[in-house]
Amino acid sequence: MDQAQIFKPCDLSTDRLVIAPNTTRQVHHSNRSKPLNDHQKRKQSFFWRKRMMQARSSSSYGGALITETGNDPKVKALVYVSALQPDAGESPFELLTSKPAASATVKFTADGYAYLDSAHFQEDFAADLSKADTDFMADSQMFVAVKCLQAPVSVAAWREKPSYAIVAIEDRSLSPDLQRFMYQRSKSTVTELVGSHSIYISQPEAVADVIVTAAREAI
Repeated sequence: MDQAQIFKPCDLSTDRLVIAPNTTRQVHHSNRSKPLNDHQKRKQSFFWRKRMMQARSSSSYGGALITETGNDPKVKALVYVSALQPDAGESPFELLTSKPAASATVKFTADGYAYLDSAHFQEDFAADLSKADTDFMADSQMFVAVKCLQAPVSVAAWREKPSYAIVAIEDRSLSPDLQRFMYQRSKSTVTELVGSHSIYISQPEAVADVIVTAAREAI
């Protein structure tokens, strides 16, 4: 089957993801199951109009990626959503082991990949989401190669560009103390929200507000 037939775009107004012909899965998030209101549409339109003046954002391990790729001249600001923020020469693994998280959810395969134990996925990764959502997330998670976590970044974009960060106070996957340490070191503009590591799903509007602020102030 043609891959284009299997993976189709999300309908952003309903979070209705088509995952195969004639097969759909409705992702139920309390704050995201309704059509976009006028305020949300303005935010979405703002990003399309200003997409060349990017505010690059990511969460978790993705923070290491935007730290490196954020050096692209089109990127004007960085947003770390409960995300790793390594310095040049520093690896995600170094940061993770410096201030361990509260959970013991991470497991390893024999061939060198890390994943989250599905038995504790909800309590440690997304305690503020429903069991139905977290069961789906646990089953569909992408394993991460340990060697990726051990690879140091070569340059830290946050040293040259403004950065914004969200600390998830109830995060059990990435220590809030580690988040504060990284974001204070980089002099990021910090917002603290009460929520789990999946704060971008449980509180999408609060997270979007930070991203919009970063994009506007970078213009």
